[in-house]
Amino acid sequence: MGLKVISLLGTTRYTPVAYELQEGVGLPGLGRRAWRFRSTETPFFQVALWELRLKGEPQPWKMILFMTEKAQKANWEGERGLKTHLESLFSRERVGYRVEERVKAVPVPDEVMEAPDLWKLYELLFAELEEGDEVLLDITHSFRYVPVLALSVALYGRTLKKVTIREVVYGEHRPGDPLGRYMDLTPLVHMMDWAAGVQQLVDFGQVELLLHQLPALAAHTENEGERERLEELAQAAQRFHEDLVLCRARRLMESARALRESARRLSQEESPHLPPLQLLLAYLEESVQGQFQEYPQVFWDAASWCQRHGYIQQGYTFLLEGFLEAAQILADLPENRSQEVRQLLSMPPDSPRWNDPRYGKLKEIVLPLYKDFREFRHYRNALNHAGQASHHRFHLNTTSALKEKLGKYLQRTRSLFAAATVKGR
Repeated sequence: MGLKVISLLGTTRYTPVAYELQEGVGLPGLGRRAWRFRSTETPFFQVALWELRLKGEPQPWKMILFMTEKAQKANWEGERGLKTHLESLFSRERVGYRVEERVKAVPVPDEVMEAPDLWKLYELLFAELEEGDEVLLDITHSFRYVPVLALSVALYGRTLKKVTIREVVYGEHRPGDPLGRYMDLTPLVHMMDWAAGVQQLVDFGQVELLLHQLPALAAHTENEGERERLEELAQAAQRFHEDLVLCRARRLMESARALRESARRLSQEESPHLPPLQLLLAYLEESVQGQFQEYPQVFWDAASWCQRHGYIQQGYTFLLEGFLEAAQILADLPENRSQEVRQLLSMPPDSPRWNDPRYGKLKEIVLPLYKDFREFRHYRNALNHAGQASHHRFHLNTTSALKEKLGKYLQRTRSLFAAATVKGR
């Protein structure tokens, strides 16, 4: 555990250059304070990295340097190699440690042609990460596909080894330029997280990963209005998701309205940070547009949303409870008789109680859909009671089968919800 510097070394003969660290890069708390720091002239960015970053590093650090056999001969060994440069640097600075103690050279294959070779290299890189490491990834002297692979390994390590990515850096030097530039590419990590979060939202309706990114995005803006709108959007998305997962139909109408409005307000902000958000904001507005607005239609909308995103148990609950509400509204039965309606609908159609004249209208509404109602009620009960409360024929054992069934029930009950919503206006 400590700071792990993942660096790469290629075969190119690098041009000696001094690298300059621009104002505020990587140093939180400095705000807009202008300052510059410059390394000594060196052909290897790893030397500049030590001078600009590692020299004053308070925690233990180690550099893992990946190189092919060709790179080892061209740029690691010998009088002109990186190892010699680091030995001279450490001796001159009197740091009290040797290159072998802080830099580990790890050989990688010269050629990787097939997927199995890539996975072997992936395992090789991943093995160098330890539980709780903080990672600084340097991709300056990299070769071919390895920077992408190294970043992927670091992201994977966040999940399985609780690794944190402090910084992704690149030493940029343009031909003819007297100075190189120390570039902080850490936003690449946030962009990848953002893409993963959007995918989780669109495919599975899960907001957690995306919500984790919004505060970080808000922290990088000095626009107070934009920051407030981002925080507002995060809270609205969280409430909307919670109301869906917890099956709160009436609250869902309010949280969906808040989500629509917060997405609309944020889209009106003019800021360089917002372009990546625009497509997401449009998706959020579209996903709740014309839905979750009226009662009892909100039940059907929620069940449909759950069916699309794989929230099967919640979908059946919304459909069942909404069906009971819609039937009661269409039958002109007051709310205080809801328990009575539930009891009646639990009885078969040939039960004598159905012949009561008070339930004539309810019978007319429900009986054409009674078979479907009986089925999705049993499926909901089987889900809610861990498979203990219904006949075995209603114990579908795959989510895909339950999802398909729910989709059919939604189509067959659609007109019922629409009619009840119109009547209830």
